[in-house]
Amino acid sequence: MNSYLITDLDNLVYFSMITAFLPLFAFFILFFYGKKLPGKGDWLASLFIGISFILSLLIFLSVWEGRAGSITFKWISLTGISENAFYVSLSVDKLSSFMMLTVCLISLLVHLYSMEYMKGKLNYTRYFPYLSIFTFAMLGLIVSDNLLITFMFWELVGFTSYLLIGFWFTKEEAIKASKKAFLFNRIGDLGFLLALMIIWSFAGTFEFQYLDVSDEDQSIWFTIAGLGLVLACIGKSAQFPLYVWLPDAMEGPTPVSALIHAATMVAAGIFLLAKVFFLLSEEVLTTIASIGAITMLMSSLPALFQNDIKKVLAYSTISQLGYMFVGIGSGVPEAALFHLFTHAFFKAGLFLSAGAVIHYMHDIKHVLFHEGVYNDFDSQDMRLMGGLRKKLPLVFIVFIICSASLVGLPLLSGFLSKEAIIGAAVNWADSYNNVNKGIVYYLIPLSCFITAFFTALYMIRQLIMVFFGGFRLENQIPYLRSAKHEHHHLSLLISIPLVILCLLSLAFPFSLNPFSPQSSWFLKELNQIFESNLEFSHWVTYTTVLLALAGIIMGIFAYRNNAYTPGKEEKSNVTKLLGHNWYLEKFYYQVMVVPGFKIAFYTTKLDYLIDKLIDGAAIAYVVLSHIAAWFDKNIVDGLVKFMANFAAFISGIFKNIQSGKVQEYFVYTLATVMLLIYIFFNWMK
Repeated sequence: MNSYLITDLDNLVYFSMITAFLPLFAFFILFFYGKKLPGKGDWLASLFIGISFILSLLIFLSVWEGRAGSITFKWISLTGISENAFYVSLSVDKLSSFMMLTVCLISLLVHLYSMEYMKGKLNYTRYFPYLSIFTFAMLGLIVSDNLLITFMFWELVGFTSYLLIGFWFTKEEAIKASKKAFLFNRIGDLGFLLALMIIWSFAGTFEFQYLDVSDEDQSIWFTIAGLGLVLACIGKSAQFPLYVWLPDAMEGPTPVSALIHAATMVAAGIFLLAKVFFLLSEEVLTTIASIGAITMLMSSLPALFQNDIKKVLAYSTISQLGYMFVGIGSGVPEAALFHLFTHAFFKAGLFLSAGAVIHYMHDIKHVLFHEGVYNDFDSQDMRLMGGLRKKLPLVFIVFIICSASLVGLPLLSGFLSKEAIIGAAVNWADSYNNVNKGIVYYLIPLSCFITAFFTALYMIRQLIMVFFGGFRLENQIPYLRSAKHEHHHLSLLISIPLVILCLLSLAFPFSLNPFSPQSSWFLKELNQIFESNLEFSHWVTYTTVLLALAGIIMGIFAYRNNAYTPGKEEKSNVTKLLGHNWYLEKFYYQVMVVPGFKIAFYTTKLDYLIDKLIDGAAIAYVVLSHIAAWFDKNIVDGLVKFMANFAAFISGIFKNIQSGKVQEYFVYTLATVMLLIYIFFNWMK
């Protein structure tokens, strides 16, 4: 009996194309007819992505049994020669099938969640078309097996994320955040363009399967191309020094944050690095690991001083992406991909849980408004929260489990994937130390250990601020202490996605042995893809868990009795430094924006001067033309006319003499002869 759900390889690729294009169809239907549909078409978008999820599940089950498929067809022929053309290539293998399944599942959960969360919001009609086109862009990027096509979908992902981040376009902060995300990603994309030009120049193809990096004469160029791709991934996956856009991107709707900043856009950079891993030289891999280590440290410390519930999660996302960069740079992309997938589930769970908390705070705003005691406050400020575990018990359970997975505690998926990365980093440092006594390479795994401690510290701080203690908003609005209003009940559209993501944050879906990353069936499959075998010492696991527990214990003692009052905290210089993200934005503003404005100002002045010179030259030319015209008309033409008139005058005189009367001719002749004789005799005297 054939166990494959989809046995024909071509059908496998066609099913993947249908999976990717269904959200695109939803986009066009909703974009043109969404206002006329019931519910503004939200159910239709969810239905289409639901079908995509079912298809991606069928593809995953088929591919995971050992099947893979690809299809290539000519797109543009440059010279009529088959070898010199652009092709469209699509491929479905184990890696892309699981990535498709992950994206479709989280997108489906976000769609369902958004139907309740975004209900009644301004521009609701535009929201689901944007989600659909973004999902299409991400799925297209996943199945493309060609660098040029990948770049096209890469850019579409960036553009659609710009639309989603700036969805609340009436808010100045959202407009600035979307522009910042767009511009910082464009900086990284310059590296992608450079890589494309180099690869086409030396390889003559963009097909992954035909790229050959074995030629030593071209190794330096492929190294530069690899660095270009790394720059692109630094921008997309929010790594140092281009990560400052991600915290501000929290201005977008919370479900969007769960989709973009958990499983899709920021994960695209890691996914691309894994696909082009064979292109990356040893020097490039070391650069990747170093960038990841710097990023995870620089982002985990500011997370300790954020008061916005979503910004804490944003910095944690940057930090976890740093772990993935370390995994790639350590030469073990399967560990990075393992963490990418586990992170997608527990981070989406955290964002949607945060969204439920924000939704609850918004409901309080509405109640206060209707009762005539409206007092504006920031619904995302954790200093106004506290004690919400009693009011939102399901959200509390989901948040604490997903947080524990993020921290890397045993029995949870984050423990398995994070230990794999740290173990890979230790092995990588050991290999360099054994070869050339490169002790400095141990800074990479050391950064991983330190970040594990700080991750536990800022997550326990967030848990305490949001779910423990008293409800601090009552200190700002005393009316709430005596008010008897009904708190909102979580609908199934919010509860079901939270429960599913919570279950997928446990270790058991990925490994029957929740204490051993090496026992994970998923990691073993990834090892087969990259033809490697990840093994590491148990002391790595013990050290990481102990550091996480130390962070939790220290956080409990440090934050349990804090009385948070917005605007009244004592801020040291260190607090200000980290609270403002190392003042990186101010640094960039002074180093890049201010000089840019000055250059623009002086170039504008120069352009104004050039315009005036051109205008002056034009005026002088016109005046000179008028002078030349006057000279031509009055002098040149006047002289010509004078000569003509003079000739006419002389000829008129002689014409009058020629009267035709012979007697007059005789008289004139006689007079002339007499005159000549007179002159002659006078001259002789």
